[in-house]
Amino acid sequence: MPETNPTDLLLYWLSARGAMGVATWRTGCRHLSPPPPPGCLDPKEHYLRHYHRFKEGLLRAGHIEFDAGGTRVQAIPPTLIQTGPDTGFLCGARLPGTRDSLERHDLELQVSPGQRAPALWHVRGHLADLDIRSGRIALHPERGEAVLRSLPSAGQVLQALSTERPPTAIPWEQLQIRTGHASPSACWTELKGLPKTGLYRLARRKPPDMWLFDGDHARPLPRLDHRRLAHWSTVGRAQGALLRWNAKAEELDIPICGARLPMLLDRFLRSASGEEPRFLREKGLLRYRAVGLVRARHVARILEWTLKTDD
Repeated sequence: MPETNPTDLLLYWLSARGAMGVATWRTGCRHLSPPPPPGCLDPKEHYLRHYHRFKEGLLRAGHIEFDAGGTRVQAIPPTLIQTGPDTGFLCGARLPGTRDSLERHDLELQVSPGQRAPALWHVRGHLADLDIRSGRIALHPERGEAVLRSLPSAGQVLQALSTERPPTAIPWEQLQIRTGHASPSACWTELKGLPKTGLYRLARRKPPDMWLFDGDHARPLPRLDHRRLAHWSTVGRAQGALLRWNAKAEELDIPICGARLPMLLDRFLRSASGEEPRFLREKGLLRYRAVGLVRARHVARILEWTLKTDD
């Protein structure tokens, strides 16, 4: 199947250019976005939504990186992530010599089309023979469990944020958790009165400013991943919120509850197999493959969820 996913095209373009300014990058994303549907009242918002979708798909798959100021973007060098003695997957720049380098080392390449991310390049063969000094491909052992072990829990991260005086006389919305279904769900409800304890955002403001209230302390959440951590931590403390790990299949099921996983956790879960999570719409779940029990426990600890293991 040809690699015609828009994120594939963006990655090939960026690989050929090496690096570019974010303004040029956003223009390319706009050209590859579908046109606004008939009757769309805000075409700018439509293209912005697709830009963020393309950006997150490439970031979460480990193909691109932005500079510290967020003004330039580049594809990372071709990198082979080793997931087993004779298996791995390739992420980073898609250069003309990359396939040739793999073939010279008698490595088998299988390309699987992606959905929200570029096609996955599975690599099989004796990876120890790969000449990492050639400059073509860097070889890295997959070490997600070691990194996850060192990460603090969501509560520790959020408690380290500075406290500030929140705005007054502005309508607030509170994150409300609903349980009793197959998986918990979350929604925002406008608050009558002042925030007390929980996750709140300023109503009718785009993008919304989010705050975490804990009694007399209020902490603004400056980064998107802070907001995601606060969201998942809040849901995780609700009764009935479970992550499920299947021992036989080594699969981790995570409920879809209103926010994407923090970027780093999603990256390390994907690094176990290289694949995007499978979206199980009827069950309201994302299913990650090749996730061992140790890794599943670290994810549950970081998000502050309960982990249930199924044999």
